[in-house]
Amino acid sequence: MTRQGSKSLELVVDNYLFDFSRLRETRFKRLVLEAPQGFVRLLPRIASFLREKLPGAKIVYRLEPAYGLCSISLSLAQGDTGVVHVGHDYYPYPFCGLDGCSYRLPDNVLVVPGLYLGGDVEKLSQRVSSLGVGRVAIGYSAQHSRLAASLAGRLQELGVEVVYVGPLLGCYFAPYLRLRGSVDAYLVVAGGTFHALGLGLSLGSGESVYRVDPYSDSVEAVEGTVRRFLAKRFWAMRAFVGARRVGIVVGLLPGQHRPGLVNALTALLKRHGIEYDLILVEHLSRELLDNLGPNEYDAYVVTSCPRLAVDDLGDYWKPVLAPGEAVAALRGGRDYIFPW
Repeated sequence: MTRQGSKSLELVVDNYLFDFSRLRETRFKRLVLEAPQGFVRLLPRIASFLREKLPGAKIVYRLEPAYGLCSISLSLAQGDTGVVHVGHDYYPYPFCGLDGCSYRLPDNVLVVPGLYLGGDVEKLSQRVSSLGVGRVAIGYSAQHSRLAASLAGRLQELGVEVVYVGPLLGCYFAPYLRLRGSVDAYLVVAGGTFHALGLGLSLGSGESVYRVDPYSDSVEAVEGTVRRFLAKRFWAMRAFVGARRVGIVVGLLPGQHRPGLVNALTALLKRHGIEYDLILVEHLSRELLDNLGPNEYDAYVVTSCPRLAVDDLGDYWKPVLAPGEAVAALRGGRDYIFPW
């Protein structure tokens, strides 16, 4: 299904709306499509659509998922090649390289979020209302901004005060941390538990976080999941305290390269008399860590993506910490800090 106007070029596929209007006057001879894991399956159909509408451009797509704008293929956005990043929106951190950092993406990069057109607003709002909460904040992943706005409006009609509605990343929770103590609950409109878990870890125990699933029209508390993860994270932090030699993982992807954070961590480790090495990597995995000698490092700190430490490497046989966790551990480990 397509919807076209004089200034728009839109595609609806699997109940997601993608607006490619800015490509109508594209000057690029080649366009590289990329998407997060859940959207990669849509890329062949999107590529076919764009080939029909933009016959002068060669359309290709990237098979590996782009887990966020932090892993966008900036290295491909060169010369007459443009990159179309499908499925995400808004990134609050800078893109850094050897020549410095910038908060602005290059002109040959287009970001197309993809809006989910489903979700039963009435059913979801009634379920939230039944929780008995008076004041809420609503966060959403990029695909669900439309649904979150509709949900906020309906909740207001039902007498629930909505004090904030905004985007939510798996590693950025600053607007929500500022609301701690002023709302009864945080609602996270997103599929799966990824975003809700991140917010729950960042807020810590004692705050009510609910996952609002637009695909099953369900509302579920994540408090139990957060408690289980916190228990594991405190164990890793305690194990980290005894480390004498640490590997600091430095991301090479422009959106995950954080030189200021690396410098702050190395200074902190020096003050505690801990030796360290900087380990450069684009895509971190346990298989890559296994290539290192088993006695080379006592622990690792991941400065690229903090969710790697929690989700992908949370059960690694040596402690792998996010930067905030490492700082908290060296401060005595009584408080939990996530992610930065």
